[in-house]
Amino acid sequence: MLSGYETEVTTQLSKYETEVTTLLSGYETEVTTMLSGYETEVTTLLSKYETEVTTLLSKYETEVTTLLSKYKTEVTTLLLVVVEVVVGGGGVAVVVVLGIIQPGVQTRTLFFWTDISSNQDDDDDDDNDDDDDNGSGNNYKIIYVND
Repeated sequence: MLSGYETEVTTQLSKYETEVTTLLSGYETEVTTMLSGYETEVTTLLSKYETEVTTLLSKYETEVTTLLSKYKTEVTTLLLVVVEVVVGGGGVAVVVVLGIIQPGVQTRTLFFWTDISSNQDDDDDDDNDDDDDNGSGNNYKIIYVND
């Protein structure tokens, strides 16, 4: 008598075990899928912000580099170095080298001169310096360009 019930109970428990396992398996799949979905969203979100932050930092890095490069060029352009003073022919000429440094561009060197001895009154009684380009102290002439 108990033997018959034991078989029924065993069958019934086995049936419920299968149902419960199937149910848990279904929820496990749903939970895994849900977590996977959120993981993808979180990864995408983090990746998006990482890209935005990287782009922002890269933009500011470029702006700062450009700014520093600009000031470096301006400062370098202002560096005039007297390399030679030539006396003769009734005047004194100063030869100056001007180095221009630009990012990605080869350094260019310009040699130019000015006659500093004739920046004076031209003796025509108008109390003004000579205004033509011959002998004026402001007359710069490029005599050599190294590209």
